[in-house]
Amino acid sequence: MRELAMIQSGQNNPERSATEKARRTLDRLVRAGLAGKAEGTAGGTGGGQQARYRASVRHIGAVS
Repeated sequence: MRELAMIQSGQNNPERSATEKARRTLDRLVRAGLAGKAEGTAGGTGGGQQARYRASVRHIGAVS
């Protein structure tokens, strides 16, 4: 999400609001079936994992 927030905002260190906007954009793509989402894990001893997003095969096929 941070990478998308950097692109959308044009900032090297995007603010939290920009990161949340990127998350909402990605979640919208998931709901539309254009992306998939692997849920992250909460922090703890080893730290947490961010959610991972990837373009769906349907989306990749439509772009090619």
